[in-house]
Amino acid sequence: SGNARAVAQAIKILRKAGRLVLSGIVINPDGAGISFVDLTTKELELKGVWLNPNTFAQAIDLVVNAKDILEKLNVESFTLDQVQTAFERAANPEALKVIVKP
Repeated sequence: SGNARAVAQAIKILRKAGRLVLSGIVINPDGAGISFVDLTTKELELKGVWLNPNTFAQAIDLVVNAKDILEKLNVESFTLDQVQTAFERAANPEALKVIVKP
C-alpha cells in the first residue's frame, strides 16, 4: 500500500524466516518504527519489487482465496461526503488504511 506503518506491522507479525515483498512505494518512512532487530533475530527476508509481469491473475486468485483473512485487516471506507472524517481518521496511528470511495 505504500503505508510505512503497514510495513512496520507486517514485519512485526511475520513468523521466523518470513518474507515480506513490498510492491507499494513508501514515500514517507519517518516514524514507521521498522525494527531492524526483528529483521535480524527473526531472520526475515525483505524484498522490494518494481514490476512483476504476468502475475495479475495470480494476485486476484490469492485475494479471492484469502478473503476471510483480508477482511480482518483494519480497512476503513468513507464516502466522498465523509472526506473530512476520513482524513481525521487517517491521522490516527491505529488506522492502517483509510479509503475514500467517490
